Amino acid sequence: MKEYRVDALYSTIFDVSFLVRYGYYDVSMKKTESTIIDNSELEQYYGSPDSFYLKFLNLQEFSNLLEKVNLREYFNFNKIDKNIRTEPVLFNIPKNQNTRRLYKMPNLYSYLELCYYISDNKSVFLRA
Repeated sequence: MKEYRVDALYSTIFDVSFLVRYGYYDVSMKKTESTIIDNSELEQYYGSPDSFYLKFLNLQEFSNLLEKVNLREYFNFNKIDKNIRTEPVLFNIPKNQNTRRLYKMPNLYSYLELCYYISDNKSVFLRA
């Protein structure tokens, strides 16, 4: 029984939708039982990102797009060096009256490529 719960947990964690929503960006996580959860209910069980204003960067909407459109066709997983190289998105906000805080976040193209790679190779990560 316990092995099934661990498998269910890893199936959720290595799912592309989960990785897109929670793999990089800071999220306040909720404590929940390890079960396979429908993608539309992830935020209810796991929390939501508090690093960004959700109307600016809504990773749930990005995840919903992945269910409607096959974005894998933009990547070549056999020759990764042929994929587009991107730069991180840079922006800054006021830190105090005299200085600004610089933020860097991965370009969504590269971030999605990484999520696909992790999901496709989850057995390798689980053996390590």
